[in-house]
Amino acid sequence: MKVSSPQHLPYIILVTNVYYPVIGGISVYVRDLHEELVKHGYDAPIVSFSSRLRHLPRSLRWLFYLAFIIKVFGKALYAKLQGRTVVIHSHSASFCLMAAVLSRKFLGCGAVHTYHSPLDQRSAILEWFTPLLNDVVYVSRVHQKLYHQQKVPIIVNEHIISGGVRLDQFRYVNPVNQLLKSKRPTILFVGRITREKGIAEAISAIELIQQDVELKIVGIAQKPAQKKYLRLQQERVAESELLTQRVRFLGLVQGQDLYDCYSSATIFIAPSIWDEPATLVVPEAMASGLPVVAFSAGGLVERIQHGKNGLLVPRGDIKGLAEAIESILQNTDRLSEMSIHARATAEQKFDLSIALTKYMNIYAQLQ
Repeated sequence: MKVSSPQHLPYIILVTNVYYPVIGGISVYVRDLHEELVKHGYDAPIVSFSSRLRHLPRSLRWLFYLAFIIKVFGKALYAKLQGRTVVIHSHSASFCLMAAVLSRKFLGCGAVHTYHSPLDQRSAILEWFTPLLNDVVYVSRVHQKLYHQQKVPIIVNEHIISGGVRLDQFRYVNPVNQLLKSKRPTILFVGRITREKGIAEAISAIELIQQDVELKIVGIAQKPAQKKYLRLQQERVAESELLTQRVRFLGLVQGQDLYDCYSSATIFIAPSIWDEPATLVVPEAMASGLPVVAFSAGGLVERIQHGKNGLLVPRGDIKGLAEAIESILQNTDRLSEMSIHARATAEQKFDLSIALTKYMNIYAQLQ
């Protein structure tokens, strides 16, 4: 179905439990979707749950969840009273999904929900409310399967939309050229500093590599447990002469500085040890021409074509991670070929316009 003309576009309310100043894939996904929708003529406000309330006791948080649902409902009601076609596009959390479903049931709004996070146990709320949506979006097929295994009902309108990147922001540089200049390969990690992202495993792998390399870790810890984890890794590096020479914690890097980190690196690593849904940093790395070495975890297996644009090793296999990195570094022809394939993958699969078109077609069908 063709997308509606600008003068007949629906009013899209983007509802999320995670948004800036919380940094992560969901924040980027929602921000980019919002910005692109606005460029295409949509009125698409973001309604986000306050990050200051996320650490309250669960029993108390539900009072604020209820207030949040009422806020979304009120915004939708106001738009409906103005005669507008309204679509609630909720993200991630079950209470956001509930806001979309209740707006559909009582106001006749369209209701779309995008699941972002892994699901490790059954949820009665998801089982009850998912069938009441118009459309459900998963960010990878592995992610979709995981939800179905946890008894989240299959509905007619299910989609896979993994998100994407603005390719023109990422400068393609074949890392072989950088390697010839610097002689010292740079291994890059970008992401939240959490246990499940595999920072400790990445450091252990770097310690095993025979040639001199540098690991740059870009990202911050935001929660108390994450900050403790970061301190432990920094202390571990400080206690080792070898690691002190090889590992650099860069903290939060954004904008052009982040793009420069990508374009000056040799290999990107994604050592996640959890069921990674569909991390956006991998497409960013590929857009910059970086081969990706990762554990076979979650949606990473759908982003990385083993032997073409990167390498996959069994989850948690630190020695295998080190060997995979070395196997690429020791063969510049292979590095160059993987770089070319990585950029091609980003262009063919992860251009943000692809995800945007899919969402606009979903919205159009709900008018």
